[in-house]
Amino acid sequence: MSELPLSRLTGLPAERHEATSATADIGTRTAWLLLAIAMLVAFVVRLPGVFWLVGLGATPDQSFNVDANRFIIAALNFQDPAMKPDGYPLFMTTQLYVLAKVLALVGLDDINYAILLRSISLTYAILTIPLTFLFCRVLGFSNLVALIAAWLLSMAPMHVLLSHAGTPDISILFIFYLTILMAVLYRLRGNDWFFHAVCALTGIALANKFYLPALVPLGLVILTGAPRAMPRRIFLATCIGIACFSVASFFNYTPWDFGRLLQMIAFD
Repeated sequence: MSELPLSRLTGLPAERHEATSATADIGTRTAWLLLAIAMLVAFVVRLPGVFWLVGLGATPDQSFNVDANRFIIAALNFQDPAMKPDGYPLFMTTQLYVLAKVLALVGLDDINYAILLRSISLTYAILTIPLTFLFCRVLGFSNLVALIAAWLLSMAPMHVLLSHAGTPDISILFIFYLTILMAVLYRLRGNDWFFHAVCALTGIALANKFYLPALVPLGLVILTGAPRAMPRRIFLATCIGIACFSVASFFNYTPWDFGRLLQMIAFD
């Protein structure tokens, strides 16, 4: 995997970084083993939150988090347009609905939607840990620095709390940083597939939470490229982004839903 020299990031001589890496780094196998331990510890710490207060509401599937409960109600009544979550983007609802259908196909019919939604958040939370490690390695940091960054993230209090909330906050963290990673890899390697990944992830990020900062990596990639290729990139980004937004929303999000979202924000 291509790496960005640290000397370009810090302004320090490359020899200094090489000397530090030689004396303070750890082996790749050891790093991945410790990373796996970090993921296991993070999973054990977060797992009780998946079942917290489940079954104590008016219905077995009720969540006491208002946003999460919107997604649960919408997934339970997915075919009813009136039950959409007040104009919220539908990626969390879509994931919950599709996953519940897949589990039902394999014989798991008695599914608690609150637990399932929190499990989706937990999965994203765990995946952000190796993503952090890989991101640091791509940027040229040593195995040790990348591992410390991953461990610090795994034990961050806010990361722990959001990992089982069933809200889009933790999933957008994973999607946004994966978007930045794809943008960095595109600038390093020039492979168009990385550009396509940036466009796709931007559309998914908008379907997840209307996370407008997700447009920044895509915009930088387009603006820093060859000027003659800019119209083509804008066209590709628009087409791929809209397509992925629609798929992530299960082709169920309309301009009228966006209007409901604006009304909710205005009077929130």
